Amino acid sequence: IGYAVGILIYMLELLIVYLLYKRENWGWFLFLGMYVLLAVGEVWSLFFFFRYRGPFFFSSSPYMLFVTLCFHTGIIIFLNIKSIHGQFALTRDKRMTALIVSGAISFLITFILRF
Repeated sequence: IGYAVGILIYMLELLIVYLLYKRENWGWFLFLGMYVLLAVGEVWSLFFFFRYRGPFFFSSSPYMLFVTLCFHTGIIIFLNIKSIHGQFALTRDKRMTALIVSGAISFLITFILRF
């Protein structure tokens, strides 16, 4: 069953890329939501890294977590550049709603998974 789930996750990424290629708004929304989820996960990882300094985190470094957080945040900022969101005919209200909703869903998912 693990292989089937992995294949479905990769198919979802291909669907998002196809929707971006066709300049569908759903592709932009899903891409933004995916990177907001990843950024929120990195924030949680940094929080737990500094809160629980134990043998589990002994060999890891906060720098790599910070670099990936900066990368995911950069992608989110890149998606909101006028020349990019202009390709999808998105208004400011739609972009802000998508960011708020994806942020809320991401916090809810990470809260459920962590606790």
